[in-house]
Amino acid sequence: MKNNRIRPIVIGIFSKNDRILVAEGYDSVKGDYFYRPIGGGIEFGELSKTTLIREIREEIQAEITNISFLGTVENLFTFNGRTGHEIVMVYEAEF
Repeated sequence: MKNNRIRPIVIGIFSKNDRILVAEGYDSVKGDYFYRPIGGGIEFGELSKTTLIREIREEIQAEITNISFLGTVENLFTFNGRTGHEIVMVYEAEF
């Protein structure tokens, strides 16, 4: 099944001692684990920076500071047998 929607998302890069914080996911079709920085979907009318703050609060109940925009990445992928297309706003931040 194909998804014909481009999804805007935001992710945060949180680094310490040459490591970054990531969430683990699992693709049951491929039978493979993957890792990506934490974040989530940008809602209509919501700025990407605001989304990152909200997502971090929701996912790990933490507050973030020193938020700086790094850039935008376009991501085409397959997950659980479905094609996906994301526009990813990438920020660096601290807890």
